[in-house]
Amino acid sequence: MDTILEIKQLNVSFKKQYALKNVSLSIQKGEIYGLIGRNGAGKTTLLKSIVKLIHPTNGRVSLFGSSSEKSWTTALHRTGSVIEIPVAYDQLSSWKNLAYYCKLRGITDETKVIEETLHIVGLDPTDKKKFKYFSLGMKQIHIYIKSTIVKCIIEQH
Repeated sequence: MDTILEIKQLNVSFKKQYALKNVSLSIQKGEIYGLIGRNGAGKTTLLKSIVKLIHPTNGRVSLFGSSSEKSWTTALHRTGSVIEIPVAYDQLSSWKNLAYYCKLRGITDETKVIEETLHIVGLDPTDKKKFKYFSLGMKQIHIYIKSTIVKCIIEQH
């Protein structure tokens, strides 16, 4: 089975306080994990460490078997992440946000991909409503759509 994420002896400290201490985890293809814990337990710190928004004090994070900075960057393009707040351009419609996201991810048949993913979640592809007017639930659906687009990328490679 393919290892999607491997974390070994990960430590993150801020001054003298550890946010993460000796965290190890291996996630195989097809497995689903959830992080549960009280406020301040390190859930967000772990996620930010995986996508390198925070640099660990020491330890190792590997995505799709990456062993160098370059291979990790390539592997990161196969993922999608939303940490804390769903993010998109407020002034753009869902369609335009997704078209931009497709361009960033190198998807050439963006019209087909966007229409299919909007159909899956029951959204009208002709809707011009700007992202800033979406409810939190709709913003989360938009993020689900982005993860579906990431799945399309993985299937293309």
